[in-house]
This record gives sequence, C-alpha cells and structure tokens, in this order.
Amino acid sequence: MQKYNTRINPREKEVTSDQIFGEIFEKWGEEKAKIFTAKKQFYTFFQREVTIYQDVKKILKYCKDNNIKVSVYTDVAYGMDDEFSLKDIEEISEYIDLKLTSRNVGYRKPNSKGFELMLKTFECKPAEMLYVGDEEKDIIGAKGVGIHTVLINRSNQVKQYGQEFTINSLEDIITLIQK
Repeated sequence: MQKYNTRINPREKEVTSDQIFGEIFEKWGEEKAKIFTAKKQFYTFFQREVTIYQDVKKILKYCKDNNIKVSVYTDVAYGMDDEFSLKDIEEISEYIDLKLTSRNVGYRKPNSKGFELMLKTFECKPAEMLYVGDEEKDIIGAKGVGIHTVLINRSNQVKQYGQEFTINSLEDIITLIQK
C-alpha cells in the first residue's frame, strides 16, 4: 500500500482501486473475484471519522435558498471508488450540485482539471467562483486557474498558502458572497 500512499509517494494522476487491489491480489495469489469485498472492508476504515460540522448545513441551505451553485471536490484515499467516497456526504448531498473526486476527475489536486471541470459545468468565469479548501493544494489548484480562494482554518495554527481570505467558520462565506 505504501506505493500508493500519496503522503509517501505523491502523484498527480489518480489511480483506480481496481489497479491497486488487483496488484495486491495478484501478489497474494488471491482470486480477483474477492476484490470488491476487500475494497469495502478497507474503505470502511476511512469512513469512521467523518464529521459534518454544524456550520456546513447552514451555509449549504443558504446557498440553495439563494440559488448559489455548490460543488464538492475531494482527493480520495487509494483510488477509492465514488460509491464509497460519496457516502461521506450523503447527509448533505441534496445541497450539492456537483460532486467531484480525484477518482472521477482522473487527477489529484492541485492539478487544474477538477477546477476547470467545475467552471465548465457551472458555465462561469473564474472570477465568479469562490473555492473553499482546508489544505495548501486546494488553494494552489484553485488559484492556478484564477478562482477566488478561501482557506477554512478550524485550528489555531497559522496557515498561509497565498489564499485571498481566511475564515474559521463556513458562515463567514455569507459576508464574502455579499461583497
């Protein structure tokens, strides 16, 4: 698994879970028919710690009520299939107009492909979009295509990635939108 751990071996192009598990099963001499069961067990581990912050639903409802389009764009662990990764946002799915993962985009952030896909899907110019992220790669990727950048920093650590704005709560986006 280390070969595909992006913290150890960063990559821009995403891989599929079938590729990863296929290699493992081949080395183990296991039947490939068992891959889905193995993936399900493995990815369930990542979904144990999902937390929807209180401010998330409030800002998503505000956006929906004000006809503001919302997209989620996330890098996934080990080529995780969308059927597993999108379970993390089922609770708020009704508020999201476009759901992107590095798996369905084919590239990991900060590659521009996912950001460009958001712009194309929503038929808007970069200056008309606001991208909120919590990592440096979020800011670099969005900024690279000219999208306005917001870092959400829920910790007391100083984080400066070149973002235009820094917020501690998603509710602060309302003020930015109204500017």
